Amino acid sequence: MKQTRIVLPGVVVACLGVVSCGTTFPNFSAWDEDLPPIHEFPPSKAPVVIHRGSIGLDTDSRYEARAREARLNPEMLWGAYHLCTGDGIHSQLNTFLKSIGYAKDGAYRTVVVLDLESCGPRRGDITIPDLASLARMLHERTGVYPIIYVNPYQANRRLRTEEHSRRDIATLSQCPLWTSSWTYHPRTKKIPGVPAWDPWDLWQYAGDAGEEGFRSSNPLYRFKYPRGIRGVGDKLEMNFYPGSAQELRTFLGQHSVPVKF
Repeated sequence: MKQTRIVLPGVVVACLGVVSCGTTFPNFSAWDEDLPPIHEFPPSKAPVVIHRGSIGLDTDSRYEARAREARLNPEMLWGAYHLCTGDGIHSQLNTFLKSIGYAKDGAYRTVVVLDLESCGPRRGDITIPDLASLARMLHERTGVYPIIYVNPYQANRRLRTEEHSRRDIATLSQCPLWTSSWTYHPRTKKIPGVPAWDPWDLWQYAGDAGEEGFRSSNPLYRFKYPRGIRGVGDKLEMNFYPGSAQELRTFLGQHSVPVKF
């Protein structure tokens, strides 16, 4: 996007001429222990929070409590991701939907994300065909296609080495791409196997506390990619959306499902 945007104060920085603005937001899991109550996060710095809901056949131990905290802040949009493993995909889908409190008559909405990354030999890794099938099943169950989180290197390696069908690519093309690149701007990291994933929709530019995250060499962008949020943490997993906070909420809302909490 190469247009100047009108945005909420404090959410977006470095709006310079034709350079596109953007909104940043964090994501968490149970590994993030020392967090203040979710509803106390400053809405201008965390208009959206995405938390791990489940991994394989296990529920994130802190998910439900934090989801309920988030509902105390009506300005915050809440999301959940499922870290996919080599377990059976039907069981994984049931685990994910149960973990996030999916209910057709639910009073709240939760953005849904499928996370593709290496999980090691104990849990095993999901394959590209199974990821596509999981996305299809989620859509059949809820009417919503999930967002897919994946690092370009991981995606390209899997697409190059694993057999998959045109139907698999067609399914993944229905799912927005949440890419991760902590060193380079993602415009330099393409996933040619899924043409619809160019351009990306969301970008995780900073990972856990052990990583510095993306740093632009242009001083004009010094504050565009904050590494943390004051009062929440100095080094967080942070993400960027090339639009305003309201546009981000609207976009993510299209990939949300009704839930009980």
